[in-house]
Amino acid sequence: MEKDISQKLNCRTCLDAAITSNTTTNGAAVDTQGIQTGLMFSIAALLFTDGVYAVSFEQADDLAFTTNVNTVAADQIVGSIEDIIAAAVNGAVMGKAGILSLKDPAVGNQLQRFVRPVITSTGVTTGATLAAIATEMLDEAP
Repeated sequence: MEKDISQKLNCRTCLDAAITSNTTTNGAAVDTQGIQTGLMFSIAALLFTDGVYAVSFEQADDLAFTTNVNTVAADQIVGSIEDIIAAAVNGAVMGKAGILSLKDPAVGNQLQRFVRPVITSTGVTTGATLAAIATEMLDEAP
């Protein structure tokens, strides 16, 4: 049976936040158990008025992000997401970043089980609404 792209990808919203102050906003955790081929995050700026929004990623051993919380190392990220600034167009996808495969033994720095986007905002008066979508490629059954 032939599969189309919708059967090979799983997408989920992991952040949909109106950010109205200088703060750190954590996205929802993505459970990476069973993901063999990697994970991609796309960030979109919605209803943008002001501020600068820096995107990073955290990983942890538990869903609540209380055990062994770390920033995902740069060598585990493919692509980049530029800081979201005043030049952003409302509704524009501002970038995407792939997180390297969890199960590839060639990767020296293996990810922990849970990953989430983190938005750090500065220079905010009115703010913006930001969204993050996590996309994982589903593994083919042997």
